Amino acid sequence: MPWRQNGVGFNLAPGSGPLRNGQHDARQASAGAQLKVLDFSRQVSFGAAQSTVPDEGAFGDAESFDGEGVHGNSTHPVQPAHEQRTLYLSGFSERTTLRDLISVVKGGKLLSVNLRPERSATVTFLDKNAASSFLAWTKRHDIYLHSKRIEVKWADHQYRLNNHIHNKVINGATRNILVHDAVSRGLTESQIREDMEHIHNLVIIDVGFRNGDAYIATNAVHNALFARTCMMSRTKYKGCKIEFLRDECDIPLPAGTAKSKAPVPRLATTKAHVANRFGLLNIDGSDEESDEENRLPVNGSSEDESNTLDLGPRHIGVSLNFLDGDDE
Repeated sequence: MPWRQNGVGFNLAPGSGPLRNGQHDARQASAGAQLKVLDFSRQVSFGAAQSTVPDEGAFGDAESFDGEGVHGNSTHPVQPAHEQRTLYLSGFSERTTLRDLISVVKGGKLLSVNLRPERSATVTFLDKNAASSFLAWTKRHDIYLHSKRIEVKWADHQYRLNNHIHNKVINGATRNILVHDAVSRGLTESQIREDMEHIHNLVIIDVGFRNGDAYIATNAVHNALFARTCMMSRTKYKGCKIEFLRDECDIPLPAGTAKSKAPVPRLATTKAHVANRFGLLNIDGSDEESDEENRLPVNGSSEDESNTLDLGPRHIGVSLNFLDGDDE
């Protein structure tokens, strides 16, 4: 019987059994000491490196704003996540595109650039100093797109940079992709756009071809990382070298020129050349009075009018008196 042991019945009396007077049986204590809790955590064997494909959290919304965690381990110094690096631009025309916006943004590498429905956009720099320098530059030099003046200020919601994206950018990742020998593989712009249209929040700003290579400009670094990984997994891109291309916004800001003030025009002064200084007194332009004065004899007698000879200019009179022969 299961309740009998060594021919002795099972004793149910109080104080009997393995537990006596609150003390554990020595056998149970020794058996409990040998029990171990199994560790179900995943162990990495042989120091396997972290996957080159970013985790799902890194490919969230096109703008990784405050609230996202930091992913992955970093071999570089940790980039402060709460630094101001995102600018808000407003006042766009309806015709403004991302390509237009990229053409006026200078001063450093961009992490992301996105258009907003309210005719505005956000631009995120990798370096906080580049963002502040561009903001200061726009305060001194106005930016116009399609005859519209663009207002620039700090964005209310700042992009939070995680360590994974920061490390990728330090190692050369940008938002632009270069596909070598794309033309020889039969790749076209429409095919490239179609292959990448499934990527969430990816905007292909432009696709160009030069010397048989394809140049692809996107709106964000993390979208370009995912697009490159996707291309490398497709058969049509097999054999093509796919690498990142330099950001066209990563150039120094234009040197500012001091606004020159227009010279004050000087009043033109003309000197009046007057032949006769007394001619200014003749307001009505009549020369009758002066003519009469010039015709009077020098001595003032009217009897000598016939004996007066007028020589020289009108205003100078010479009087000559002739003696009669009878008076002699």
